[in-house]
Amino acid sequence: MTRRDPPTIICIGSVMWDIIGKSSIVTDRGDDVPGDISREPGGVAFNIAHSLLSHGRQPTLLSAIGKDTEGSELINACAALGLDMDYIYRPSDLATDHYLGVEDPNGLVIAIAQTKTLETCSAKVIRPLLNGDIGTLTKPFTGTLVIDTNLSTKTLTDMANSAAFSDCDIKLTAASPHKAKRLLPFLGHPRCTIYCNLAEAETICQSFLNNSREAVEQLLKRGAAHAVVTDGTRMVSEGGQLSGILSALPAAITAKRVTGAGDVFMASHINAMLCESSREAGLERAILAATQHITSEVNKL
Repeated sequence: MTRRDPPTIICIGSVMWDIIGKSSIVTDRGDDVPGDISREPGGVAFNIAHSLLSHGRQPTLLSAIGKDTEGSELINACAALGLDMDYIYRPSDLATDHYLGVEDPNGLVIAIAQTKTLETCSAKVIRPLLNGDIGTLTKPFTGTLVIDTNLSTKTLTDMANSAAFSDCDIKLTAASPHKAKRLLPFLGHPRCTIYCNLAEAETICQSFLNNSREAVEQLLKRGAAHAVVTDGTRMVSEGGQLSGILSALPAAITAKRVTGAGDVFMASHINAMLCESSREAGLERAILAATQHITSEVNKL
């Protein structure tokens, strides 16, 4: 296989099929309502990589995708978009993962993320960063590493303590409040930025938090080198150990979809920081990108 130049941005985590049901009717438990159902490539790592691609970046994906028919379709769909899939691990005995979400006019009603294949194969997913394909313990990867918490707890803990990840800029994102605790081993890592929403920050800090600014403050107190916290349509905040805390308020909008908005926000913010934009501009661009995402129509594949 002919390799391109060594990657400079790597996104590690979930790449799966998103199955999204969207109704224009406010729903409640047990309701049976009309709406639209779409299938499109998704997963946290995919969403961030795809958004980075739109900013002119060339991210490489590290994930686990089954050798089943759906997995091959997913590989082809991602490659057709221009994403680097050369290092994807493909187990023959596990099915491709899926995400199922239901949305109504008030936002996300419920979501179920099936990440069994990724979690089972997490150690093999990161192998290119250890075996010389991309990096080794003695010659670590030095670019930007985006990691989502759909990787197993053990793999994330191993990464937080490994010399193979000491020279890169790590961007962490909590895939859900349920998995946010998996970020704890990275608190204290000097080159790590934590991206999460308010509920995920509360899980990490194990306390009620009034707003995103308080969440950033508490994450920094717990050792985060840098943190960015969103809170839906409310105030967004970011801050570092030496830079202080900056906040901004998104404009009021009518959302057409919500799945993936946080990933689009994160990708835009990462791109702005790589472009050496000011903190204010970086936050503004990330909020705008998320706003454009949630006010656009869902693609149907």
